[in-house]
Amino acid sequence: LTDYQLLLSAGLGAILILLGLSGVSMIRIPVVTDLLQGFTSWLKKMFASHVKSRSGLSLVVMGGINGLLPCGLTYFALTYCITLPNAGDGFLFMAAFGLGTLPVMLGIPSVLHWLSTRLQWRVEHITAAVMIALGALLIARSAYFLQHEHAPTAEATEVVCP
Repeated sequence: LTDYQLLLSAGLGAILILLGLSGVSMIRIPVVTDLLQGFTSWLKKMFASHVKSRSGLSLVVMGGINGLLPCGLTYFALTYCITLPNAGDGFLFMAAFGLGTLPVMLGIPSVLHWLSTRLQWRVEHITAAVMIALGALLIARSAYFLQHEHAPTAEATEVVCP
């Protein structure tokens, strides 16, 4: 996939910018908006039906449903797990990834609450601004690496130490 990584990064960056703009300005993106609304409503229905049940199986199903929620960083980590030699290494990597992201996951709601009350910003606008910024970052990253990918490289010089 490395041959397509920069193209994928730029494409996902463009999608993030479009989604962020649609969140701020209520612009409807014909295919994307309808697909996201349908997917979101399906997830909500599935989640609501299992919240009422309170059984052990329902907790497992709700965890699986949470895994379907779009999170680029998690998908990136899962993609890395594919390259690992065995399932145990993948499990350990994802456990470490979960522990590493836990402080951020606990801290972001506090920061969002502070921003929304202190600066009178709506959480949806903060989320949209972050999506636009991350999309621009992905596109800039792709452009930078495309520009420098074909840069001439200096030939290696052998240095002999006596």
